[in-house]
Amino acid sequence: MLLKIVKGIWIITCVAVLCVSLYYFSPDPKNDIEIFLIWSMIFLTFPIGYVVAVSFNLIAIFLMKFAGVTLQGSYLLILVNWSASFIAGYFQWFVWVPKLVKWVKNKKVKPLVK
Repeated sequence: MLLKIVKGIWIITCVAVLCVSLYYFSPDPKNDIEIFLIWSMIFLTFPIGYVVAVSFNLIAIFLMKFAGVTLQGSYLLILVNWSASFIAGYFQWFVWVPKLVKWVKNKKVKPLVK
């Protein structure tokens, strides 16, 4: 029951971050809403969200250096970044962590002293 409540709050918060980011986005280079999106999603999906953010930056650097492509802010880029962070965070918090907790609870611990 508690997990369902936490999951609902987490999903609503992630969708709110997306909605705020899309609402306040503008192609103006002075617009920093993408920074809000990235840091909010890193916070909500930590530690895997940090890996996702670093991966996006490495891809952007690679494309800029070797392919001459510059990724400028767009609605599509916001959606892709948010989707990758959301999916990774969902699997981390609501698939892998519960499996890990269940595994630890079911694991038979051998006593050190007989």
